[in-house]
Amino acid sequence: MNVIVTGCRDLALRDELLVASHFFGRLLLSHQMLPHIDIEIVMKTTTKDLGCCWVTHYNDWYKPRQFEIILKRHKSHKNTIATLAHEMVHMKQFAKGELNLGLTKWKKTTINTEQLPYKEWPWEIEASSCEYIMYDLYKQKYKRMNQF
Repeated sequence: MNVIVTGCRDLALRDELLVASHFFGRLLLSHQMLPHIDIEIVMKTTTKDLGCCWVTHYNDWYKPRQFEIILKRHKSHKNTIATLAHEMVHMKQFAKGELNLGLTKWKKTTINTEQLPYKEWPWEIEASSCEYIMYDLYKQKYKRMNQF
């Protein structure tokens, strides 16, 4: 998996985003898929959402393989890394074909997002339920290694 971070002036946070994104990628994707994934993490102050994930390019078989994850600058590294975990779940959903770009199909089931509150969208339920579990696993691993 190739990851770059742009828009982050905090070098320690930039390094942590790189380490965390690789850790989350290994949790979410197979070792066969990982080398084919490219992610640009963009830090912004002007975004209204805490984060978002979009497909930016497809491979020759029209499978999503390049992504942009936009993260809002937080005051806390914890919130930034937890938001990254949430958005990495969405990256996995797109990469594995579980979620379509139009946000209308979830695991081959049509979802009418106009009839459901945002927090009841199945892909948001999965991402929200995973983000702090993944964050805790990340912190446990790197705390033991005396990093971050």
